[in-house]
Amino acid sequence: VRPSATDDMVTVRSDEVPYGSQPDWQNTDRRQVGGLQVADMNGDGWADVVVGCYISNSYPPYDDWENLIYFNNAGTLEADPSWVSADEVSTGDVQVGFVNDDEYPDLFAANGGGLSYSSVIYYGGPDGPSTSPGWSSNKRIRRCVRAARTFCTNPVATSRRTNSSARITSGSSP
Repeated sequence: VRPSATDDMVTVRSDEVPYGSQPDWQNTDRRQVGGLQVADMNGDGWADVVVGCYISNSYPPYDDWENLIYFNNAGTLEADPSWVSADEVSTGDVQVGFVNDDEYPDLFAANGGGLSYSSVIYYGGPDGPSTSPGWSSNKRIRRCVRAARTFCTNPVATSRRTNSSARITSGSSP
């Protein structure tokens, strides 16, 4: 990373990918983040931020570890997530895909770690996924990241996959 002398920009890896010296969005939530995806979760054409949170033995302790979605409202990400999962588990990774072959993206949470929570799927709907899981694995998965990657390589999940590495900037459509 090196500063640009001409336009107060920071360039990463090459001169073709400029990033501002200040973030376009940030929040003050104190969470342990295990996974992050950018996808249009509510069908409005704007990229939303999906966050998977996990439990840790940190001090001071973290009080909340639900999974979150920060919806993008016409180019502005919410300051506080309006989608918060009803379950509080240890999520090591999240993936977005189409599992039940409808038009709405589904959210897979690879839960596990040392606590061995069941991985789950939050099925999508017109306003975003349900906050309660619609599916739970019948066996505990310790390798949560591997489980998430398996979900992503599932042909049903990847046929219309929506996750993206797009950069979110204020005032621009994905």
